[in-house]
Amino acid sequence: MKYSIILIFLFITPFNLYGSTQLERIFGDGQNYNVLDMRGQQNARNGNSLSLIDNGYDLYKKRFELIHNAKKTIYISGLSLQDNEGGVIILRYLCWAGQKGVEVKILLDHFVSKKIQKYRKWLREDCGVKLVFFNPMRWGYSKIFTSLHEKLFLVDGEYGLIGGNGYSDNYLEASRESNRWHDLEMSISGPIVCQMQRVYAKTWKNVLKRHRKRIDYYDSFGDNLSYEEKRDLMSFEFDLTDPVKNCYEKKKGSSNAVFLYNDPFFNSQRSQRNSSPTLDFYRKSILGLSPGELVSLYSPYMVPGKEFLNILIKAVKKGIKVRVLTNSDSSNDESGIL
Repeated sequence: MKYSIILIFLFITPFNLYGSTQLERIFGDGQNYNVLDMRGQQNARNGNSLSLIDNGYDLYKKRFELIHNAKKTIYISGLSLQDNEGGVIILRYLCWAGQKGVEVKILLDHFVSKKIQKYRKWLREDCGVKLVFFNPMRWGYSKIFTSLHEKLFLVDGEYGLIGGNGYSDNYLEASRESNRWHDLEMSISGPIVCQMQRVYAKTWKNVLKRHRKRIDYYDSFGDNLSYEEKRDLMSFEFDLTDPVKNCYEKKKGSSNAVFLYNDPFFNSQRSQRNSSPTLDFYRKSILGLSPGELVSLYSPYMVPGKEFLNILIKAVKKGIKVRVLTNSDSSNDESGIL
């Protein structure tokens, strides 16, 4: 049987990406989404249910549904949560969930979402919601351009959303017909969500450790932090005894899925530039095709890098068809990306 591989690059930017999370899908009969794991089935999770969301209205409806039905936990990580209707409405609903006893944790990129800092006290004291920022300036300048680019929305270790969307008016109004914004999201339930939650737990712990380390750094250099500043730094969000809860894999469907994750900020043991779980998957998946088969690349920002370009060139020389859909200069909101 012939297959076309659809590799979805989810909102890639020119910055170094921390947590480049992706679901690679192979379209079979158009009804079920299955992942071809070229590295062996031991890395794939069976028993998942996957569905594509292609507009902001349905996405926000799904987010509200997940928050409303959450029983134990809601764990969110993202690049962009903005101080406008599309962002604040999510915070208000998460506050409601926290007040009814659901454990809510939010991890955001500091640079892109810094305007949300003003809601931290309200979220903590009135809602019981824990908000932590990734890579604030006080972490230092060695990795100043490294962003938290993963976008996870995980509920009870069983249900989740992953895609290119953030939380702002752009995403609330996004659709295929919009001349302002369009993005995609995958709604997922099943064992793969629990795997995502375990990765989230590692990230949460690493971020807390980094914050704690910087507090010690300030003290060692005699910085005169006020009592209020130090109390805020040492509050619950930096308490290493505050873990992400464990989850148990539960089957929700019949689809296979594999979760790929890069960690170039905290994992510097090997060069993530030349080798990463995502790049390795692409290499084996694409070059494992036969002549005449098709690879479709769908990306808002096409910045593939030398290593990935070499993969595509090898594929074309092998007789594999390569098709790319990306933004034009007029529709690109980042200069110099195409």
